[in-house]
Amino acid sequence: STKKSRKSASPASASAGTPSSSKRLSVGSASKNNKRRRKSNAAMSDSDNDDEIDGVVGEITQRWGHTMNAIGGDKLIVVCGQGCGHKLSTDTVWTLSVGAAAAGRGAGSAFVWSRSETAKADAASLRTRMGHAAAVDSATENLYVFGGAKYKRFFNDVNVLTKGSTEWTIVKPTGGTPPTCSYHSCTVVRGALYVFGGVYPKPDPTPDISSNTLHVFNIGDRNWYEPTVFGERPSPRSGHSATLVGGYDLVLFGGWDQPDVFNDTFVLDMTMLEFSKLTVTGDIPAPRSWHVAVAVPTAGKRYVFVHGGFDGDTVMGSAYVLNLDTGVWSDVSAAITFAPRAGHAVALNENEDSLVFFGGGDNEGSFFNDVHIVPISNVTALLSDK
Repeated sequence: STKKSRKSASPASASAGTPSSSKRLSVGSASKNNKRRRKSNAAMSDSDNDDEIDGVVGEITQRWGHTMNAIGGDKLIVVCGQGCGHKLSTDTVWTLSVGAAAAGRGAGSAFVWSRSETAKADAASLRTRMGHAAAVDSATENLYVFGGAKYKRFFNDVNVLTKGSTEWTIVKPTGGTPPTCSYHSCTVVRGALYVFGGVYPKPDPTPDISSNTLHVFNIGDRNWYEPTVFGERPSPRSGHSATLVGGYDLVLFGGWDQPDVFNDTFVLDMTMLEFSKLTVTGDIPAPRSWHVAVAVPTAGKRYVFVHGGFDGDTVMGSAYVLNLDTGVWSDVSAAITFAPRAGHAVALNENEDSLVFFGGGDNEGSFFNDVHIVPISNVTALLSDK
């Protein structure tokens, strides 16, 4: 189903429960600014003010519209975003060390923030932005960042942080035309970036438009192309999630194309490049965009976890898990203790079998830099379809 947004993007939120075993790390708090009128053409609106936020050493600034990816199982890398006053964050790259990588630093320091050593290189390569997408190549552990926007400027550059390096490199294409977009999805599969959907700029007075095109960037030969795809393609959208499950199924959920907000689920077979719309039952999530999603590793099961987002009226705090094999959704909101939010990030901490959440905003002027840890066992204990 879809919902017509009255404001700027997607559904009604469910209240979150409070399991006693989830953890919050006090690395910062929400920063409240004067409420700003939301623009009609973006849930996470870009400001016309070109000022940016300077980071504080030792503490990452509040933000949303960023990305966070797990590298090597022991660290999470946060890239870019927008924060207080709707200004872009200039403390561009941070690393959150987890588990054994942060051991020996005293009680309560199992998770430690550190400012990236690439800060000096950022100005020349990885420019400040929001609404970009980032993905890790599991074969090489290289981190790729593609697209995004800086206020009214949209990007189509590919940036890579190679394993063991402290400098970002722009990967210049040798052929094809890259899409210029933001709020898209990007996934690395077998040596290629798969970019789907997103918002594309159009000159005024025509508003920005969403896409349902699949673009591919072959990393080896640095060539962009649009592949032939089959099946039932999703409608144009942005702010959706794309979750790779098992290495060959890409699960697309939600998103919006103003004024419509979606809660449909599609699966792209990455071998055949064939879309199929999944028939789902159970506790189906309400329509939403700017949510987070991640594959939940459970023996013999293929689960996709979804949390938060924006329904066009308010931010959401509800959480759900999809059993990809049965098509059954389960409401697992009771596993979440923290405030509703959108534009945040989630990543898997394989060392501790937990989900790590960072940042986000309430679309009313507050932005977050808090970290929350939710054990996967808290989530799976609530499944109605185990």
